[in-house]
Amino acid sequence: MDRCVPRCPQSCKKGTCKEPDVCTCNVGYHLSSDDKRCVPKCTNGCINGTCIDPEVCSCNEGYWLDSDGFTCRPVCNAECEQNHGYCSEPNVCICNKGYRMSNDSKCMPECKNGCINGTCILPKICTCNEGYRLNLDGFTCRPFCNMECENGYCSEPNVCTCNSGYRRVGNDSSPFMCEPTCNSDCERKKGSCLTPDCVKINCDPGYELDMNHFPHRCKSKCHPCIFGTCTAPGTCTCDHGYTAVNASVCEPICEPNCGTGICTKPGLCTCDFGYVFDETNRTCKPYCSIPCGLNKECVAPNECKCSKGYHKKDVIFTFDRSNIWNYPFFKNEFFLRRPFFKKASIAV
Repeated sequence: MDRCVPRCPQSCKKGTCKEPDVCTCNVGYHLSSDDKRCVPKCTNGCINGTCIDPEVCSCNEGYWLDSDGFTCRPVCNAECEQNHGYCSEPNVCICNKGYRMSNDSKCMPECKNGCINGTCILPKICTCNEGYRLNLDGFTCRPFCNMECENGYCSEPNVCTCNSGYRRVGNDSSPFMCEPTCNSDCERKKGSCLTPDCVKINCDPGYELDMNHFPHRCKSKCHPCIFGTCTAPGTCTCDHGYTAVNASVCEPICEPNCGTGICTKPGLCTCDFGYVFDETNRTCKPYCSIPCGLNKECVAPNECKCSKGYHKKDVIFTFDRSNIWNYPFFKNEFFLRRPFFKKASIAV
């Protein structure tokens, strides 16, 4: 039996023609904008892609589907997001804020004023090279010197350079110091080269210009001040271990007195000829080249004397007259010395 059905001008694919020219779409589809066909429906749309089936997105060329199922993201080199950047469109990497694209297409931290003698490790953060220290401005690294650069500046790590108008004095092993360079007329005019310009210094009465000190200065005047320091005009203050002889000379102190010697340094005696220094008693004592022997003491150079409570006794020798010169005693060179015969009587 024939039946009449509604007619739709175009096919109603993915839907049903329930009334003339009215197409009802299947579940998951909806009419297109021209109401002429059924197209798949993706609830959240398809960013940078096309909805090809209900809730199914197909990404455009150069994009990949994110885990949310509806966002297609551009494809870039893997290093882009690993190095502080993001992919704005296929193969186009944009650096994050505070970073800039380098010549080798990498996102590098940016320090607005650069990092002089250093490296920009994070946005607006510099780290200095070895031997340098960060200045207060936050981007300039200045060289550091362990020594003071007097009248100069630290030009490289542990390298001082003299200021303009100054020159280096001493050598590499001596402390760094620069002195001003003045013309030859400065000293002739009794001036002081305190700066590259010659400066005239007038010392008060009792003071004189110290040319051995730099910069030049006035010092107390004493003539002379031996083994001491001129602490005020005409006042000589003795060094430690010395005592004043007069207003300008100091002499060393030896306690007790050296005796037969001269005190040449504090606590040190230089003994006269024939005397030696006794470390125990800290004085000079006579020296006998031949030990004095039992109950005797050396009382003068090479002169022995009986100790207190003892006296000298004459010695009588008896020899065989026919064989006297064969005795070992006479062959001893010490016996033949004159002092041994002074108080001895020999019976033969």
